[in-house]
Amino acid sequence: MVNVHPSLLPRWRGSSPILYTIMNEDRVTGITVTEILPNRFDVGPILHQETCLVPEDCSYSELSKMLAELGAQQLIKILKDLVNKRRLAKPQSNKSSSYAYKVKPKMTHIIWEKHTVKDIWLLYRALGQIHNLRCSWNNTSVRLLNMINPREVDELDILKTLPAVDVNVPTGYPHYHKHKAVLCIKCNDGWVCFHDIVIKKQMTAKSFYNGYISKLQNQHILFATKSVIDGKYCK
Repeated sequence: MVNVHPSLLPRWRGSSPILYTIMNEDRVTGITVTEILPNRFDVGPILHQETCLVPEDCSYSELSKMLAELGAQQLIKILKDLVNKRRLAKPQSNKSSSYAYKVKPKMTHIIWEKHTVKDIWLLYRALGQIHNLRCSWNNTSVRLLNMINPREVDELDILKTLPAVDVNVPTGYPHYHKHKAVLCIKCNDGWVCFHDIVIKKQMTAKSFYNGYISKLQNQHILFATKSVIDGKYCK
């Protein structure tokens, strides 16, 4: 039996190679066709590898689709010449191997004091469109959706729209940018912006502002660095 794996083995063995490719900012990736050893995946002899560049700012779904198409094309070629490919197969080196562990819920949690704009953008590209980025607001679990590419975020423009007394704000501080209709949140080294949020139900940034953070009693509530999952705080 043969298997098509969406990474250049032995790099990123395991169940989540595409996620780790994005999170580690790999510039080059590809697919690997291997023999499947009894009860062991991703370690068998390499029949063929095909490399490709990782598109700038690509998401998990975009890279997954690209590698799936590449893998399908190469698998057809391999099956037509399988006897010869098996004869020329090369063993994998364990010395240069790395492992792509299964996604855990805590991987989606934003730590506002620690995470930079770049960190959060990588998390969003790798996880956000499938598992959603999570944190909490007013002791309620929230999910942040449809993040804006940081290249399109002008920090000076955000600062100009802040109330004068709020220029030096703490991490986790929420600000609604009325002109762009996005929710901006202060992180370790700047601002990240989202079009939508899920708090009990999905709503736009404008609806979240009108229904929650515009209220006087809520104006100083920050987004927290812990997420409330199933009624418990999880680090």
